[in-house]
Amino acid sequence: MRRSARLYIASFLVPFLMLLGVMILFGITPFGDRTFLYDDTNRQYINYYNYYKSVFAGPNDFTYTMDASLGTPIFGFAAYYLTSPLLLFLLLVPSLALPAAISILILVKTSLIGLSMYHFLRCRYRESPVVLVFSTSFAFCGWILCYMINLMWLDPLVVMPLLYLEAERILEGEEKHRVLPFVLTAVFTALMLYLNYYIAYICLLFLALLAVVNLLLPAGRKAGTAGNFRTRLKRFLIWVLAEIMGAALSAWITLPTFLSLFNGVREPFESEVGAERVLTPVKALSRIFSLAFDTESLYFGTPALCIGIPCTMAVILFFFNREIPVRRRVFAGTVVILMTASFCVPALDLIWHAGVHPSGYPYRESVLLSFVMVTAACECILKRKGLKVRDAVISAALLLGFLVLVKRQNFTCLQGFKIFYNAALIAASLVLFVLLIHAGKKDAKEKNRSAGRGGGNTAANPAASETCGAGAGAEQKPAAVKIRNTNRILSAAAAALVLLQVADLLVNEGYTYAYGSMLQVKVSEYRSDSERIGGIVKEIKSADSGFYRIESTAPRTENDAMQFDYHGVNSYSSIEQNVLGNFLLNMGNNDNRLYPEYDPGNTAAQDMILGIRYLYDQDGYHESFAALPVFYMTGASVKATQANTESILSSDSEASAGRAFNGNPFKYQSAILSSLTGTDEEVFTEAKLECADDGETYTITPQSDGELYFYLQGILDDTQDITLTFPGGETKEYGNASCKEVQDLGEGRKGESVTLRVHSNTDEPVRGTVLVVTENRNTLKKIADSLSGNACAVTEVKSSEFELSVPDIKESGTLVLALPYDTAWQITVDGERVEPKALFGVYMGLDISEGTHEVHMKYVTPGLAAGCWISCISVILLSAAVLLRRKKRGGGCA
Repeated sequence: MRRSARLYIASFLVPFLMLLGVMILFGITPFGDRTFLYDDTNRQYINYYNYYKSVFAGPNDFTYTMDASLGTPIFGFAAYYLTSPLLLFLLLVPSLALPAAISILILVKTSLIGLSMYHFLRCRYRESPVVLVFSTSFAFCGWILCYMINLMWLDPLVVMPLLYLEAERILEGEEKHRVLPFVLTAVFTALMLYLNYYIAYICLLFLALLAVVNLLLPAGRKAGTAGNFRTRLKRFLIWVLAEIMGAALSAWITLPTFLSLFNGVREPFESEVGAERVLTPVKALSRIFSLAFDTESLYFGTPALCIGIPCTMAVILFFFNREIPVRRRVFAGTVVILMTASFCVPALDLIWHAGVHPSGYPYRESVLLSFVMVTAACECILKRKGLKVRDAVISAALLLGFLVLVKRQNFTCLQGFKIFYNAALIAASLVLFVLLIHAGKKDAKEKNRSAGRGGGNTAANPAASETCGAGAGAEQKPAAVKIRNTNRILSAAAAALVLLQVADLLVNEGYTYAYGSMLQVKVSEYRSDSERIGGIVKEIKSADSGFYRIESTAPRTENDAMQFDYHGVNSYSSIEQNVLGNFLLNMGNNDNRLYPEYDPGNTAAQDMILGIRYLYDQDGYHESFAALPVFYMTGASVKATQANTESILSSDSEASAGRAFNGNPFKYQSAILSSLTGTDEEVFTEAKLECADDGETYTITPQSDGELYFYLQGILDDTQDITLTFPGGETKEYGNASCKEVQDLGEGRKGESVTLRVHSNTDEPVRGTVLVVTENRNTLKKIADSLSGNACAVTEVKSSEFELSVPDIKESGTLVLALPYDTAWQITVDGERVEPKALFGVYMGLDISEGTHEVHMKYVTPGLAAGCWISCISVILLSAAVLLRRKKRGGGCA
């Protein structure tokens, strides 16, 4: 096997074996019970991977799903989470083994990043085993170690070095004929956008920054490649055209995804918008040190920049290296300053995140600074002849001084033994760099001296040549010994530096996993919960083959519906439909600032409106006593119900802007049911309230028999902590970020009073208005019976296509389609195209005449057709460019 091939294989195997060793040491599945199932990997990704598997096994597709958010378009969702080609591996894995599959995916993706980075550094500099150290350092950089559980973010990082290499060839004019770099730049851009458009956006924005800096301050790796400004501008425009072509190539996925994002932008955490995000340069760069991690770092921390202390010291040495042209050092320094500034200025940081504050995992662009640092460190070591011993001393002093400065700031992620650990690493790195530089200088001198002794012009005097040759041979023996000894020191210092770097990376990975996974779900827990819930859902489906919704009072995660493939309400993703959020909020459910969640403690009327037929818990399931179908006819003509519900909000003078609704959820639910039936039957009866002199204790007297419900009106955007104390002494937090929802107070009897204490956790009086009602379940049962009789027979062709048979109705009315309103539905009634109307600002409805009817519904992803046409045209243009290259061949490093 050729040396080049061996190094490429090693660039994959080294990070693979390192991470594999950490997994074995910690007992991470498949080597134990521990997992990577913490935070979003548990709450989101493993559930999405179950859905991914279901697409290839049944009627589900990547266009629309009924397994989340009452029904939601899923193309943009899949473009963010489910595009990795490696996910095909999951089709071979049973659902209960997915935790182990996720470990393998992380292992393989991390190793591929190392392989890709090695190719970049090899082509950029030269083929050398030294390059392996730095490609591995990037694969194990702090960003990847902290964020690797976001598996979809890793794939674009595999392509990123390949794209940057081709873009650099265009910008520096290396290729005589630029067709190949142009085509590869476009292809790699399209591939990145396909793999994950979000991380691709960040990487492309950084590439644009590099291109602009290069235009103004040319880096020019090789002498004479910088050119004048006009030449650089021409190359810049060619690169811009290549990027546009790449974006056009990916239009089939990016255009429909972009259109879907208009309905999917979530509001940020309030705390993320505040002062915590304003960093000083010292704090912004504090995590260049090892072990600079704690659980808070995942949510409100600083940029993850660790690349190993020896490698970080090499970055500082880069700026002292005399063999590296000043223009390159100025270029790299400018990029570092600009990136640091973007960490410190919230407005700039927001640009990196496409204008949306990240909910956890902040400063996602910091991986790019790690990329620059690793690249600079690699170039510095490969050109170490330009270094002097004093450079190492100064670099170590600067790094140690910065460590002292960080310690004085008392940052929570870098205290105690971590300071001493990093100080020890700096000291060890200094000693080894001094030996490396000194031995290198000495080796060069000995070789020059040896060459000088063996040289000179002896051809004119053979006798002298013979005499000198004998003397020189005697002198060269000790010189050769000196060279061998120096080489031994040089090799030992280099090997020790490599071992120190590898050890530091491994320790950092182990520490990051140990802290990050404190709330992990273990394999045994995942299997137990999955078998229990999967068995319950299977039992429900076996007993009832109809079309209905299921929800849980004890879910494994918020995305159980996607994991166990049932039609549900709850869902949580970074691409959440705002319309569902408003709907659930208006009905009195909580918004925990990540997603609006269905609350099983809400009213039976809510379950009826949502079409929930079954609820399951830890022990089994039960059927709702008053469930409505998902598709059904109502004799009432449901008209302008969006305006009706809005008028209810304004009549209470509690409506607020945006998503928040501080109105009366009981009136909101009543209004929807009244619209469906065309009657004003009383669903809720207000209880009589008497407040004691303390302003906290309420005497509640129900005015009818039934279930009692409580809601505190007008505090949705409030941060006041409130406690509810129930008659038996039980307490519950209310009004904070965890619970601002309707509360079930239990069964009430007409005229029998109960007490409830509503008090603040401070001396401030409770803000908001107490609402208590009794639910009339006889009325609900009557409504459900009347509407369920007109349920449609449903054939689910696939999750984005339905065929409905409308029963024989005696008079015209409204066909209620209990799916979120979306104009992308193509609906025909008896073969004729119709447009749905919005019901309650959420559902869809069709005006239907008397008699039987056949309705066909198909969801067509907006922008998909146009995107496909754009991509096809781009393929034709690029193919023409390739054919042009065959006629006019050019050279260049492949």
